[in-house]
Amino acid sequence: MYYPKTRGDCRNLKIPEFSIKLNKSIKLEKFMHLEENLPLITTYLSCLISVSLIVVYVKYRKLVNTLDEIGKIFDYVSRGNVSERLHIRYNHELRKLSLNINKMITALQDRDTKIKDYQKELLHDIKKLKELEQIREDFSATLAHDLKIPILAEKNTLQFFLKGTFGEISDKQKEALENMQESNKDLLNLVNTLLDVYKYDAVPAEPQKEPADIKALMTECLNEISPLAVKNAHALENNIKEEIPLLNIDKNEIKRVVLNLLNNAITYTQPGGIISIDYEISNTEVIVKVKDNGKGISDADIDKIFDRYFSKALKFRKVGTGLGLYLAKRIIEGHNGKIWAESIPDNGSTFFFSLPLN
Repeated sequence: MYYPKTRGDCRNLKIPEFSIKLNKSIKLEKFMHLEENLPLITTYLSCLISVSLIVVYVKYRKLVNTLDEIGKIFDYVSRGNVSERLHIRYNHELRKLSLNINKMITALQDRDTKIKDYQKELLHDIKKLKELEQIREDFSATLAHDLKIPILAEKNTLQFFLKGTFGEISDKQKEALENMQESNKDLLNLVNTLLDVYKYDAVPAEPQKEPADIKALMTECLNEISPLAVKNAHALENNIKEEIPLLNIDKNEIKRVVLNLLNNAITYTQPGGIISIDYEISNTEVIVKVKDNGKGISDADIDKIFDRYFSKALKFRKVGTGLGLYLAKRIIEGHNGKIWAESIPDNGSTFFFSLPLN
């Protein structure tokens, strides 16, 4: 057999013709075999893809349905319905998730039950407190009403004694009777305040409004409180110099508010203090200011002074019910106004109240 020894010999080497024909026939046979099975292969691949898509779709729908069910459960819970539960029996991970969600809903249901029980107890306690409060209010009103009659009788008797109706009295007797008269006046004011608070809380009455001169009303209040100010060595200043448009107010009620503010200023200002009345006016309202240079109000108390029964009197060994400013607030609010205070401890206070212009 001949074997080529060099590259040139390889180029000159002749491959037998039957070998080439055999190689071509093998390739052609393979191609023809593949071509014959192509429909079967295509069908098989199509079925495989279809089955895969169906499996994926089924799993997708199960997942979507599960998520929808979870969403509905959370929607129920957000609306306060904690009686529903998740029921997932396939997919180990989702089943674990559903069990945890059900545990959470059960815990919420238990807490909701406890809250409802607490609410029932709380409502029952509130009802009892309201009943007790009403009993206390009725008792206070009845007591105040019953006390008012002997207080008025005492007032009239003292006036008769001071006028000499029952004979002449000495200077010492007159001084004692005048002190008794002052105490009687304070007690009568306390009783009237208590009755008025009860009246405002029970059946709020509409203010009996009529056009009034606020400047003249302030002057009247200062003149009325002047003897008490002189007794305590206080100076009163009226800084309302200009005319103020007539206001549609209940004159007696607003006078009561101003006298209460002036009386408080005198009570909580050291002898020799200055108490003044001033005002501001805008296009919509008049703001009246009662200012003193007394003891002032602490930051802790400034937001509570208009609360019912809150009083600073005990701190300074004074007599007070804690109803004066509460009643003043009710009166001013009945006139569609506002009342508030500003203060610097040990440097005085300023009380403001606003009344709308007509």
